[in-house]
Amino acid sequence: MASLGVLGALSLLRFWVDSRIGLGDSEAYYAAWALTPQWSYFDHPPLTAWMISLSISRPRAPFILLFILTGMLTHLLAERISGRPRAGFFAVAWMLAIPAFVVGGFAAAPEGPLAFFWLLALLAGLRFAERGHAGWIALAGAAMGAGFLAKYTAVLLAPLLAALIFRNAAAGRRRLLLALLLLSAAPFAAPVLIWNLQNGWASVRYHVLERQGGFGLSPLNPVKFAGGQAAYYGAGIFLLLAWWRSPAIRHESTAPEPLETAGARRFWSGAVKLPLIFFAVLGLLMPRAEPHWTAVAWLPLCAWAGTGSDLPGLREWARAGLRRAALIAAALTVLLLVPLLHLHVLTAWGARLPPAAAYQPKWDIANELRGWDSVIAMVPDAARLSARAGKPMLAGSYHYAICGQLAWGLRGDMNVVCPNNRRDAFDWLPAPDPLGADILFVNDLRYTARAEEVWRCGAFEPAGEWTLRDNGVLLRRFGLTICRDFQGVSAASRH
Repeated sequence: MASLGVLGALSLLRFWVDSRIGLGDSEAYYAAWALTPQWSYFDHPPLTAWMISLSISRPRAPFILLFILTGMLTHLLAERISGRPRAGFFAVAWMLAIPAFVVGGFAAAPEGPLAFFWLLALLAGLRFAERGHAGWIALAGAAMGAGFLAKYTAVLLAPLLAALIFRNAAAGRRRLLLALLLLSAAPFAAPVLIWNLQNGWASVRYHVLERQGGFGLSPLNPVKFAGGQAAYYGAGIFLLLAWWRSPAIRHESTAPEPLETAGARRFWSGAVKLPLIFFAVLGLLMPRAEPHWTAVAWLPLCAWAGTGSDLPGLREWARAGLRRAALIAAALTVLLLVPLLHLHVLTAWGARLPPAAAYQPKWDIANELRGWDSVIAMVPDAARLSARAGKPMLAGSYHYAICGQLAWGLRGDMNVVCPNNRRDAFDWLPAPDPLGADILFVNDLRYTARAEEVWRCGAFEPAGEWTLRDNGVLLRRFGLTICRDFQGVSAASRH
């Protein structure tokens, strides 16, 4: 009950914060999809958009509520591994000591439902290791399929669960259990597969071939990968990882005998190592690898940390070097870093710390949450003032993030188009043909290209500017330009 109380209180705080900020660029992009329900979408599977469609007035609400269940699954997993109820509370505490799970855990994004179904699949796998009942494999398969409906990362559960079956099932049952695993996943994964089949496997080709712009080793890649992990999850995550891999801890039994003999510890070790190694390799090879990919590895590590935190003799535990360092890092994150991050999101106080000339607003992702309500209010008025008789005005930009904010904010008040030289979800969403149309073009400090640089038009007319400052510090600037008689995208236009 303590874990549920902490998660409930955090959710109330999140609802309060949500009522005071706008959607981030990626969230608005997903929310724009929710306005046009489809089997799937170009960038990601459909579950995020489907969840947003359940609460159009408060898009984050389903994700905030789902995080409570994700936290309780973390609690149950730690309790299952150790056999001690208090371990579950410590596991939730560790999860809430990681900035990405606290600050980003309420975002309307694919990582929320992926985390829930990933942990559900792991819990079902542990129960199969303990009991050997086929029903647990069916549940694991269903969770894997539902996770795939949120994000393609869930496919990594397949080798993990297959290895569990081979290690814990008699030879005569393995094929049947593997078939049950896949058949249980198939109905949930079917919408994504149907959409890709209908669209030439566009989403698969995008993620595998197009998105990262190629592979290539570089000495900067591991630095970027490690820096991204530290920025998203806190430097303490490396101490936690070192604690987990230290020989003294690795051989310390924390699981009850039935789980230990069934190979649950190997399964749990694989649940951390497989996604972590996979995405670390991608991080070494891909210059544009994203830090949040590894979240599915750190979540089960939090559950493991809960079992270690509940070992007898908390005083002796705190004295151990790696454990003590990890505990201090976690405490600093919860008591200092996380409150400061929330304060910055709500008040932009962090923008006032460096000299005004040194502050770069485009790198402050909290600025994504500011200003769009005012700009959206300007767009229809600017369009009406510049509209020509008998020729409706469209709204648009060259980057999907701005187009997403426009589509979500306007919500049918104006048609939104997103012409550019790179494919995105707007290529599959209904929109009028922009050729020959007048378009109100919007850019900002992050996506700075002017309409003249990315589009070919009969004429360009300035239509206004909106800026947001805090005590003289520039946070956001939006530019509005009228593109008369849109003729196409410039050859050099990329985003």
